[in-house]
Amino acid sequence: MVVLSGCSLDSIKEVDSFSDLLSKSYTVTFNANGGELISGSLEQTAKKGESAIAPEFTADMMVFTGWDKDFSDVRSDIKVTALWERKVLSGQEISDYSDSRVATVYVYDGANKVNCSGSGFFIDSNGTFVTNYHVIEYAESITIEMSDGATYNVSKVIKFSDMYDLAVHHFYRIF
Repeated sequence: MVVLSGCSLDSIKEVDSFSDLLSKSYTVTFNANGGELISGSLEQTAKKGESAIAPEFTADMMVFTGWDKDFSDVRSDIKVTALWERKVLSGQEISDYSDSRVATVYVYDGANKVNCSGSGFFIDSNGTFVTNYHVIEYAESITIEMSDGATYNVSKVIKFSDMYDLAVHHFYRIF
């Protein structure tokens, strides 16, 4: 005979049947860890012993290497995080990447003639562009031309520093 001391039946949960224990469901939450969801669900319910279905993610300049936890035999609520490694770029990939972010800056005078030109680069996907202050210092208007020929008007010089020779602009596309 086994005697349990310090154990109370009040702390034991009741179930309607043994099958209730087997059909217990758990929440599996996926964390993209900086990635962007392509397909699937970030939060799923899996029955005890079953697996969750991994969502698909992508991350710029990263390679997906797996998950930090196994979710093929779920037996509790779990949080699963995507693991990434920096992508090693080929020479062509580096060229393609920089072509889409580097552009030529054209500065126009009051007669709408090109006064000078320079180069610069995008620092985000919202049209924020950095160039040298000395390039735009006397500009009446500014355009940015991409390597594919797309041209953008600078709508606003956000900040500049003549001391550091930097200027930050925002643009809108010419259609």
